[in-house]
Amino acid sequence: MKTSTTLALSLLAMAQPSLAQAQDATAPTLSAPFGECALGQWTSSRNLDDRAEITSAGCLVSWKPKLNANMQLGLNARAGWQDQGVTSGASGRVREAYVEFDAEPFSLRAGRQIIAWG
Repeated sequence: MKTSTTLALSLLAMAQPSLAQAQDATAPTLSAPFGECALGQWTSSRNLDDRAEITSAGCLVSWKPKLNANMQLGLNARAGWQDQGVTSGASGRVREAYVEFDAEPFSLRAGRQIIAWG
């Protein structure tokens, strides 16, 4: 969780452009991260065992800042906390982290990506 918290805080801190960057037209365009958070509590588990009062919380954050006219960074991370009775604790995962270079007619994306197909 320490790594996930550090990653989330770093993303949020970097999302706020400084005044110098806001005035410079050649500076990278830093968009704000977006995502969702959820909280849940159940009176029993889905396994119909003796565990009760199960709680979970989690956030999914995506951020795609433009580094320059042809480069974009893509980040997608998940962090959460689950009380599973016997095992409880925090977890986090970087789902996507890539750099995309787009100069017509070529496009290149390198890094960890989720590719939906089928």
